[in-house]
Amino acid sequence: MKPRIMEWMPKPSLPAGNVWPFVVGPAVAQQLDLIRRLDSTQWWPAEQLQTMQLRQASALVAFAAIQVPFHAERFRAAGVTVGGPLDMDAFRRLPILARSELQSGRVVAERIPRAHGKVSTNVTSGSSGMPVEVKVTAHYGRFYRALAVRDHFWAQRDPRWKAAMIRRPKQPLPPEGARGFGWCMGGAWAPKISPSVVQSIELAVAEQVDWLVREAPQLLVSYPSNLGALARHCSAQGIALPSLKQISPVGEMLTPATIAAMDAAWGVPVRDLYSSEELGYIASQCPDGDGYHVHSESVLVEVLDADGAPCRPGETGRLVITGLHNFASPLIRYEIRDWAEVGEPCSCGRGLPVIRRIVGRTRNMLTLPDGSSRWPLTGYVRFGEVIEVKQFQFVQKSLEEVEARLVATRKATAEDEAKLASIIQDSLGHPFRIRFVWMDAIPASATGKFEEFISEVSD
Repeated sequence: MKPRIMEWMPKPSLPAGNVWPFVVGPAVAQQLDLIRRLDSTQWWPAEQLQTMQLRQASALVAFAAIQVPFHAERFRAAGVTVGGPLDMDAFRRLPILARSELQSGRVVAERIPRAHGKVSTNVTSGSSGMPVEVKVTAHYGRFYRALAVRDHFWAQRDPRWKAAMIRRPKQPLPPEGARGFGWCMGGAWAPKISPSVVQSIELAVAEQVDWLVREAPQLLVSYPSNLGALARHCSAQGIALPSLKQISPVGEMLTPATIAAMDAAWGVPVRDLYSSEELGYIASQCPDGDGYHVHSESVLVEVLDADGAPCRPGETGRLVITGLHNFASPLIRYEIRDWAEVGEPCSCGRGLPVIRRIVGRTRNMLTLPDGSSRWPLTGYVRFGEVIEVKQFQFVQKSLEEVEARLVATRKATAEDEAKLASIIQDSLGHPFRIRFVWMDAIPASATGKFEEFISEVSD
Protein backbone atom coordinates (compact mmCIF):
# COMPACT_ATOMS: atom_id res chain seq x y z
CA MET A 1 0.00 0.00 0.00
CA LYS A 2 1.38 3.41 -1.02
CA PRO A 3 2.12 5.93 1.74
CA ARG A 4 -0.21 8.91 1.97
CA ILE A 5 0.90 12.51 2.19
CA MET A 6 -0.16 12.92 5.82
CA GLU A 7 1.96 9.93 6.85
CA TRP A 8 4.99 11.46 5.16
CA MET A 9 4.63 14.95 6.62
CA PRO A 10 6.29 15.94 9.89
CA LYS A 11 3.91 17.00 12.63
CA PRO A 12 3.31 20.76 12.98
CA SER A 13 4.80 22.63 15.90
CA LEU A 14 2.52 22.40 18.96
CA PRO A 15 1.47 25.41 21.08
CA ALA A 16 3.72 25.91 24.08
CA GLY A 17 2.87 23.45 26.86
CA ASN A 18 0.61 21.27 24.69
CA VAL A 19 1.73 17.66 24.66
CA TRP A 20 -1.47 15.59 24.34
CA PRO A 21 -4.04 15.44 22.79
CA PHE A 22 -2.72 16.79 19.51
CA VAL A 23 -4.06 20.34 18.99
CA VAL A 24 -3.44 22.84 16.22
CA GLY A 25 -4.68 26.34 15.56
CA PRO A 26 -7.35 27.28 12.99
CA ALA A 27 -4.88 28.32 10.26
CA VAL A 28 -2.88 25.11 10.63
CA ALA A 29 -6.06 23.03 10.64
CA GLN A 30 -7.19 24.64 7.37
CA GLN A 31 -3.84 23.96 5.74
CA LEU A 32 -3.74 20.33 6.85
CA ASP A 33 -7.34 19.79 5.76
CA LEU A 34 -6.56 21.13 2.27
CA ILE A 35 -3.52 18.84 1.99
CA ARG A 36 -5.71 15.86 2.95
CA ARG A 37 -8.27 16.83 0.31
CA LEU A 38 -5.63 17.10 -2.41
CA ASP A 39 -4.41 13.65 -1.45
CA SER A 40 -7.89 12.39 -2.31
CA THR A 41 -8.88 14.50 -5.33
CA GLN A 42 -5.83 13.49 -7.37
CA TRP A 43 -7.52 10.08 -7.81
CA TRP A 44 -10.85 11.45 -9.01
CA PRO A 45 -11.89 10.64 -12.60
CA ALA A 46 -11.01 13.34 -15.15
CA GLU A 47 -14.69 14.12 -15.76
CA GLN A 48 -15.36 14.73 -12.06
CA LEU A 49 -12.32 16.98 -11.77
CA GLN A 50 -13.42 19.07 -14.77
CA THR A 51 -16.95 19.39 -13.39
CA MET A 52 -15.61 20.84 -10.14
CA GLN A 53 -13.13 23.06 -11.98
CA LEU A 54 -15.96 24.60 -14.00
CA ARG A 55 -18.01 25.10 -10.84
CA GLN A 56 -15.11 27.03 -9.29
CA ALA A 57 -14.43 28.88 -12.56
CA SER A 58 -18.09 29.95 -12.71
CA ALA A 59 -17.78 31.53 -9.25
CA LEU A 60 -14.52 33.27 -10.25
CA VAL A 61 -15.93 34.63 -13.52
CA ALA A 62 -19.13 35.89 -11.86
CA PHE A 63 -17.01 37.66 -9.23
CA ALA A 64 -14.70 39.18 -11.88
CA ALA A 65 -17.67 40.50 -13.87
CA ILE A 66 -18.71 42.55 -10.81
CA GLN A 67 -15.46 43.44 -9.08
CA VAL A 68 -12.96 43.76 -11.96
CA PRO A 69 -14.09 46.46 -14.43
CA PHE A 70 -11.41 45.37 -16.90
CA HIS A 71 -12.89 41.87 -17.10
CA ALA A 72 -16.46 43.21 -17.22
CA GLU A 73 -15.58 45.34 -20.26
CA ARG A 74 -13.91 42.41 -22.00
CA PHE A 75 -16.81 40.06 -21.34
CA ARG A 76 -19.29 42.59 -22.78
CA ALA A 77 -17.09 43.26 -25.81
CA ALA A 78 -16.92 39.51 -26.51
CA GLY A 79 -20.71 39.23 -26.21
CA VAL A 80 -20.43 36.82 -23.29
CA THR A 81 -23.12 36.78 -20.61
CA VAL A 82 -21.82 35.61 -17.25
CA GLY A 83 -23.41 34.87 -13.92
CA GLY A 84 -24.63 31.30 -14.20
CA PRO A 85 -22.93 27.90 -14.35
CA LEU A 86 -20.43 27.46 -17.19
CA ASP A 87 -19.90 24.36 -19.27
CA MET A 88 -16.66 23.92 -21.22
CA ASP A 89 -18.07 25.38 -24.44
CA ALA A 90 -19.27 28.50 -22.64
CA PHE A 91 -15.98 28.80 -20.77
CA ARG A 92 -14.00 28.71 -24.04
CA ARG A 93 -16.05 31.62 -25.37
CA LEU A 94 -14.50 33.85 -22.70
CA PRO A 95 -11.79 36.11 -24.18
CA ILE A 96 -8.14 35.13 -23.76
CA LEU A 97 -6.07 37.40 -21.51
CA ALA A 98 -2.78 38.53 -23.07
CA ARG A 99 0.36 39.21 -21.09
CA SER A 100 0.36 42.84 -22.29
CA GLU A 101 -3.14 43.27 -20.83
CA LEU A 102 -1.99 41.88 -17.49
CA GLN A 103 0.98 44.27 -17.57
CA SER A 104 -1.45 47.19 -17.77
CA GLY A 105 -2.14 46.78 -14.05
CA ARG A 106 -5.93 46.79 -14.59
CA VAL A 107 -6.58 43.14 -13.70
CA VAL A 108 -7.24 43.90 -10.05
CA ALA A 109 -10.44 43.45 -8.05
CA GLU A 110 -11.95 46.54 -6.45
CA ARG A 111 -13.12 44.49 -3.45
CA ILE A 112 -11.95 41.07 -2.31
CA PRO A 113 -13.91 38.63 -0.09
CA ARG A 114 -12.75 39.13 3.48
CA ALA A 115 -12.33 35.39 3.98
CA HIS A 116 -9.59 35.35 1.34
CA GLY A 117 -7.28 37.20 3.73
CA LYS A 118 -4.45 39.62 3.21
CA VAL A 119 -3.26 40.67 -0.23
CA SER A 120 0.37 40.70 -1.36
CA THR A 121 2.15 41.13 -4.69
CA ASN A 122 4.00 38.60 -6.83
CA VAL A 123 6.38 39.97 -9.47
CA THR A 124 7.75 37.97 -12.40
CA SER A 125 11.48 38.08 -13.11
CA GLY A 126 11.06 39.99 -16.37
CA SER A 127 13.41 37.60 -18.18
CA SER A 128 11.24 37.80 -21.30
CA GLY A 129 10.58 41.54 -21.15
CA MET A 130 8.69 43.86 -18.81
CA PRO A 131 7.92 42.26 -15.42
CA VAL A 132 4.35 41.44 -14.48
CA GLU A 133 2.81 42.24 -11.09
CA VAL A 134 -0.04 40.08 -9.78
CA LYS A 135 -1.95 40.60 -6.56
CA VAL A 136 -2.49 37.38 -4.57
CA THR A 137 -4.45 36.55 -1.44
CA ALA A 138 -3.73 34.49 1.66
CA HIS A 139 -6.31 31.99 0.36
CA TYR A 140 -4.25 31.58 -2.82
CA GLY A 141 -1.23 31.05 -0.56
CA ARG A 142 -2.90 28.08 1.13
CA PHE A 143 -3.19 26.33 -2.22
CA TYR A 144 0.39 27.24 -3.09
CA ARG A 145 1.74 25.67 0.10
CA ALA A 146 -0.49 22.60 -0.16
CA LEU A 147 0.63 21.96 -3.74
CA ALA A 148 4.24 22.43 -2.67
CA VAL A 149 3.70 19.59 -0.20
CA ARG A 150 2.17 17.44 -2.96
CA ASP A 151 5.11 18.20 -5.27
CA HIS A 152 7.66 17.25 -2.59
CA PHE A 153 5.74 14.06 -1.79
CA TRP A 154 5.50 13.05 -5.45
CA ALA A 155 9.23 13.69 -5.84
CA GLN A 156 9.91 11.55 -2.72
CA ARG A 157 12.04 14.24 -1.12
CA ASP A 158 12.91 13.64 2.51
CA PRO A 159 11.91 16.72 4.58
CA ARG A 160 15.14 16.30 6.55
CA TRP A 161 17.36 16.76 3.50
CA LYS A 162 19.66 19.73 3.30
CA ALA A 163 18.81 21.80 0.23
CA ALA A 164 21.35 23.94 -1.63
CA MET A 165 19.76 26.69 -3.71
CA ILE A 166 21.75 28.68 -6.26
CA ARG A 167 19.77 31.60 -7.62
CA ARG A 168 19.97 35.34 -8.11
CA PRO A 169 19.50 36.75 -4.59
CA LYS A 170 17.25 39.71 -3.83
CA GLN A 171 20.05 41.17 -1.71
CA PRO A 172 23.82 40.59 -1.47
CA LEU A 173 24.88 37.39 0.31
CA PRO A 174 27.95 36.78 2.46
CA PRO A 175 30.70 34.62 0.86
CA GLU A 176 29.48 31.50 2.66
CA GLY A 177 25.87 32.11 1.53
CA ALA A 178 22.71 32.33 3.61
CA ARG A 179 21.18 29.67 5.85
CA GLY A 180 17.66 28.86 6.90
CA PHE A 181 14.99 26.22 7.48
CA GLY A 182 11.63 25.23 6.07
CA TRP A 183 12.38 24.68 2.36
CA CYS A 184 10.12 21.62 2.35
CA MET A 185 6.96 22.81 4.06
CA GLY A 186 6.98 26.58 4.16
CA GLY A 187 5.10 28.66 6.67
CA ALA A 188 5.58 29.12 10.37
CA TRP A 189 3.45 26.06 11.15
CA ALA A 190 6.18 23.61 10.03
CA PRO A 191 8.97 22.44 12.33
CA LYS A 192 12.48 23.60 11.53
CA ILE A 193 13.67 20.29 10.16
CA SER A 194 14.38 21.23 6.51
CA PRO A 195 17.73 23.06 6.44
CA SER A 196 18.69 25.12 3.41
CA VAL A 197 21.71 27.03 2.20
CA VAL A 198 21.50 29.69 -0.50
CA GLN A 199 24.26 30.94 -2.77
CA SER A 200 24.38 33.56 -5.53
CA ILE A 201 24.42 32.45 -9.16
CA GLU A 202 26.79 35.36 -9.79
CA LEU A 203 29.65 33.28 -8.37
CA ALA A 204 31.92 31.62 -10.92
CA VAL A 205 30.98 28.01 -11.67
CA ALA A 206 34.17 26.68 -10.04
CA GLU A 207 33.40 28.65 -6.86
CA GLN A 208 29.84 27.31 -6.82
CA VAL A 209 31.15 23.75 -7.05
CA ASP A 210 33.65 24.39 -4.22
CA TRP A 211 30.75 25.69 -2.12
CA LEU A 212 28.65 22.60 -2.90
CA VAL A 213 31.53 20.31 -1.90
CA ARG A 214 31.78 22.11 1.45
CA GLU A 215 28.02 22.16 2.10
CA ALA A 216 27.35 18.54 1.00
CA PRO A 217 23.62 18.95 0.24
CA GLN A 218 21.17 16.17 -0.55
CA LEU A 219 19.02 18.40 -2.81
CA LEU A 220 20.32 20.87 -5.42
CA VAL A 221 18.04 23.60 -6.76
CA SER A 222 19.03 25.99 -9.56
CA TYR A 223 18.34 27.07 -13.14
CA PRO A 224 18.88 24.31 -15.74
CA SER A 225 21.55 26.34 -17.57
CA ASN A 226 23.52 26.72 -14.34
CA LEU A 227 23.00 23.06 -13.41
CA GLY A 228 24.37 22.07 -16.82
CA ALA A 229 27.45 24.24 -16.30
CA LEU A 230 28.01 22.78 -12.82
CA ALA A 231 27.64 19.24 -14.16
CA ARG A 232 30.09 19.80 -17.02
CA HIS A 233 32.64 21.32 -14.62
CA CYS A 234 32.32 18.40 -12.21
CA SER A 235 32.73 15.89 -15.05
CA ALA A 236 35.75 17.69 -16.49
CA GLN A 237 37.48 18.04 -13.10
CA GLY A 238 36.47 14.64 -11.72
CA ILE A 239 34.62 16.23 -8.80
CA ALA A 240 32.00 14.10 -7.04
CA LEU A 241 29.08 15.23 -4.89
CA PRO A 242 28.51 11.99 -2.95
CA SER A 243 25.84 13.43 -0.65
CA LEU A 244 23.59 14.51 -3.54
CA LYS A 245 20.33 12.58 -3.86
CA GLN A 246 18.15 14.70 -6.17
CA ILE A 247 18.14 17.74 -8.46
CA SER A 248 15.27 20.19 -8.79
CA PRO A 249 15.53 22.52 -11.81
CA VAL A 250 13.60 25.81 -11.64
CA GLY A 251 12.93 28.89 -13.74
CA GLU A 252 13.90 27.67 -17.22
CA MET A 253 12.97 24.97 -19.68
CA LEU A 254 14.83 21.72 -19.03
CA THR A 255 16.57 20.35 -22.15
CA PRO A 256 17.65 16.75 -22.90
CA ALA A 257 21.27 17.93 -23.20
CA THR A 258 21.19 19.33 -19.65
CA ILE A 259 19.60 16.15 -18.29
CA ALA A 260 22.34 14.09 -19.98
CA ALA A 261 25.09 16.29 -18.52
CA MET A 262 23.67 16.00 -14.99
CA ASP A 263 23.25 12.25 -15.30
CA ALA A 264 26.86 11.86 -16.46
CA ALA A 265 28.19 13.98 -13.61
CA TRP A 266 26.04 12.93 -10.67
CA GLY A 267 23.72 10.07 -11.65
CA VAL A 268 20.86 11.13 -9.37
CA PRO A 269 17.15 11.66 -10.17
CA VAL A 270 16.03 14.95 -11.71
CA ARG A 271 12.53 15.99 -10.62
CA ASP A 272 11.08 18.84 -12.66
CA LEU A 273 7.97 20.97 -12.16
CA TYR A 274 6.16 23.71 -14.07
CA SER A 275 5.21 26.85 -12.20
CA SER A 276 5.03 30.62 -12.59
CA GLU A 277 4.94 33.69 -10.37
CA GLU A 278 1.53 34.58 -11.81
CA LEU A 279 -0.16 31.22 -11.17
CA GLY A 280 1.97 29.26 -8.70
CA TYR A 281 2.22 25.48 -9.13
CA ILE A 282 0.83 24.43 -12.51
CA ALA A 283 2.09 20.86 -13.06
CA SER A 284 4.55 18.42 -11.49
CA GLN A 285 6.20 15.26 -12.73
CA CYS A 286 4.15 12.13 -12.11
CA PRO A 287 5.72 10.02 -9.35
CA ASP A 288 4.77 6.76 -11.09
CA GLY A 289 4.55 7.45 -14.84
CA ASP A 290 5.75 9.78 -17.57
CA GLY A 291 4.95 13.43 -18.05
CA TYR A 292 3.57 16.13 -15.79
CA HIS A 293 0.23 16.09 -13.97
CA VAL A 294 -1.68 19.37 -13.99
CA HIS A 295 -2.74 20.53 -10.51
CA SER A 296 -6.40 20.74 -11.52
CA GLU A 297 -7.55 21.78 -8.04
CA SER A 298 -5.73 25.11 -8.50
CA VAL A 299 -5.57 25.79 -12.24
CA LEU A 300 -7.60 25.01 -15.35
CA VAL A 301 -5.12 24.41 -18.16
CA GLU A 302 -5.96 24.53 -21.87
CA VAL A 303 -3.55 23.56 -24.65
CA LEU A 304 -4.83 25.20 -27.83
CA ASP A 305 -3.89 24.86 -31.49
CA ALA A 306 -3.58 27.71 -34.02
CA ASP A 307 -7.37 27.86 -34.41
CA GLY A 308 -8.02 27.98 -30.67
CA ALA A 309 -9.27 24.39 -30.51
CA PRO A 310 -8.10 21.98 -27.77
CA CYS A 311 -5.06 19.92 -28.73
CA ARG A 312 -5.28 16.15 -28.61
CA PRO A 313 -2.67 13.82 -27.07
CA GLY A 314 0.56 14.07 -29.06
CA GLU A 315 -0.21 17.59 -30.32
CA THR A 316 1.62 20.74 -29.26
CA GLY A 317 -0.10 24.04 -28.60
CA ARG A 318 -0.04 27.26 -26.63
CA LEU A 319 -0.92 27.18 -22.94
CA VAL A 320 -3.90 29.18 -21.72
CA ILE A 321 -4.34 28.93 -17.94
CA THR A 322 -6.97 30.04 -15.45
CA GLY A 323 -6.04 30.42 -11.79
CA LEU A 324 -9.09 29.18 -9.90
CA HIS A 325 -8.56 30.65 -6.45
CA ASN A 326 -6.90 34.06 -6.76
CA PHE A 327 -9.71 36.62 -6.49
CA ALA A 328 -7.34 39.59 -6.11
CA SER A 329 -6.07 39.45 -9.72
CA PRO A 330 -8.34 36.95 -11.49
CA LEU A 331 -6.32 35.41 -14.31
CA ILE A 332 -9.05 34.06 -16.57
CA ARG A 333 -7.82 32.25 -19.70
CA TYR A 334 -4.36 33.82 -19.37
CA GLU A 335 -2.03 33.14 -22.30
CA ILE A 336 1.24 32.59 -20.48
CA ARG A 337 3.22 32.38 -23.77
CA ASP A 338 4.51 28.87 -23.12
CA TRP A 339 3.88 25.86 -25.35
CA ALA A 340 3.31 22.26 -24.31
CA GLU A 341 2.54 18.81 -25.71
CA VAL A 342 -0.59 17.05 -24.47
CA GLY A 343 -0.06 13.58 -23.01
CA GLU A 344 -2.23 10.47 -22.90
CA PRO A 345 -4.12 9.66 -19.66
CA CYS A 346 -1.58 8.36 -17.16
CA SER A 347 -1.26 4.69 -16.23
CA CYS A 348 -0.76 5.70 -12.58
CA GLY A 349 -4.52 6.04 -12.14
CA ARG A 350 -4.63 9.76 -11.31
CA GLY A 351 -7.36 11.65 -13.14
CA LEU A 352 -5.28 14.82 -13.30
CA PRO A 353 -4.59 15.88 -16.93
CA VAL A 354 -1.19 15.06 -18.41
CA ILE A 355 1.28 17.35 -20.12
CA ARG A 356 3.87 15.18 -21.83
CA ARG A 357 6.45 17.95 -21.96
CA ILE A 358 6.81 21.71 -21.67
CA VAL A 359 8.24 22.65 -25.05
CA GLY A 360 9.26 26.27 -24.58
CA ARG A 361 8.24 29.89 -24.81
CA THR A 362 7.00 31.81 -27.82
CA ARG A 363 10.24 33.79 -27.90
CA ASN A 364 12.16 30.52 -28.21
CA MET A 365 10.50 29.55 -31.50
CA LEU A 366 12.23 29.78 -34.88
CA THR A 367 10.33 31.76 -37.51
CA LEU A 368 10.89 30.67 -41.11
CA PRO A 369 10.73 33.08 -44.08
CA ASP A 370 7.31 31.73 -45.10
CA GLY A 371 5.93 32.91 -41.74
CA SER A 372 5.63 29.47 -40.14
CA SER A 373 7.16 28.75 -36.75
CA ARG A 374 8.66 25.69 -35.13
CA TRP A 375 10.92 24.67 -32.29
CA PRO A 376 14.54 24.96 -33.40
CA LEU A 377 17.08 22.17 -33.62
CA THR A 378 20.52 23.71 -33.88
CA GLY A 379 22.66 20.61 -34.41
CA TYR A 380 24.63 21.09 -31.20
CA VAL A 381 25.26 17.36 -30.80
CA ARG A 382 27.34 17.48 -34.01
CA PHE A 383 29.45 20.53 -33.13
CA GLY A 384 32.07 18.24 -31.56
CA GLU A 385 32.86 16.90 -35.02
CA VAL A 386 34.27 20.35 -35.81
CA ILE A 387 35.26 22.02 -32.54
CA GLU A 388 34.55 21.51 -28.85
CA VAL A 389 31.85 24.02 -27.88
CA LYS A 390 31.44 24.62 -24.13
CA GLN A 391 28.49 27.02 -24.30
CA PHE A 392 26.16 28.29 -27.01
CA GLN A 393 23.29 30.65 -27.62
CA PHE A 394 21.45 31.40 -30.87
CA VAL A 395 19.57 34.62 -31.59
CA GLN A 396 17.35 34.91 -34.65
CA LYS A 397 17.92 38.49 -35.77
CA SER A 398 15.70 38.44 -38.87
CA LEU A 399 13.95 36.07 -41.25
CA GLU A 400 17.29 35.44 -42.94
CA GLU A 401 19.95 35.80 -40.22
CA VAL A 402 20.79 33.86 -37.09
CA GLU A 403 23.55 34.95 -34.72
CA ALA A 404 25.51 32.05 -33.23
CA ARG A 405 27.21 32.94 -29.94
CA LEU A 406 29.72 30.24 -29.08
CA VAL A 407 32.33 29.53 -26.41
CA ALA A 408 34.96 27.03 -27.58
CA THR A 409 38.11 25.45 -26.23
CA ARG A 410 40.25 26.89 -29.07
CA LYS A 411 40.17 29.63 -31.67
CA ALA A 412 37.97 28.73 -34.63
CA THR A 413 39.14 28.95 -38.22
CA ALA A 414 37.18 30.04 -41.28
CA GLU A 415 36.90 26.38 -42.24
CA ASP A 416 35.45 25.58 -38.79
CA GLU A 417 32.83 28.29 -39.22
CA ALA A 418 31.87 27.02 -42.65
CA LYS A 419 31.36 23.48 -41.34
CA LEU A 420 29.40 24.68 -38.31
CA ALA A 421 27.23 26.90 -40.50
CA SER A 422 26.35 23.91 -42.67
CA ILE A 423 25.38 21.85 -39.61
CA ILE A 424 23.25 24.69 -38.21
CA GLN A 425 21.51 25.36 -41.52
CA ASP A 426 20.71 21.67 -41.99
CA SER A 427 19.31 21.43 -38.47
CA LEU A 428 17.24 24.63 -38.70
CA GLY A 429 15.80 23.54 -42.04
CA HIS A 430 16.67 26.73 -43.93
CA PRO A 431 19.90 28.26 -45.33
CA PHE A 432 19.96 31.12 -42.84
CA ARG A 433 22.91 33.47 -42.93
CA ILE A 434 24.89 32.44 -39.80
CA ARG A 435 26.85 35.21 -38.11
CA PHE A 436 29.35 33.85 -35.58
CA VAL A 437 30.23 35.67 -32.38
CA TRP A 438 32.99 33.95 -30.42
CA MET A 439 32.97 34.72 -26.70
CA ASP A 440 34.89 33.86 -23.54
CA ALA A 441 31.59 33.28 -21.74
CA ILE A 442 27.91 33.91 -22.46
CA PRO A 443 26.31 35.73 -19.54
CA ALA A 444 22.84 34.97 -18.28
CA SER A 445 20.17 37.65 -18.28
CA ALA A 446 19.86 40.18 -15.48
CA THR A 447 17.50 37.74 -13.74
CA GLY A 448 20.09 34.94 -13.77
CA LYS A 449 18.19 32.88 -16.35
CA PHE A 450 19.60 31.66 -19.65
CA GLU A 451 17.96 30.75 -22.97
CA GLU A 452 19.71 28.73 -25.65
CA PHE A 453 17.57 30.09 -28.50
CA ILE A 454 15.95 33.52 -28.66
CA SER A 455 13.95 34.82 -31.58
CA GLU A 456 13.73 38.57 -32.00
CA VAL A 457 11.24 37.83 -34.78
CA SER A 458 8.68 35.55 -33.11
CA ASP A 459 8.65 37.60 -29.92
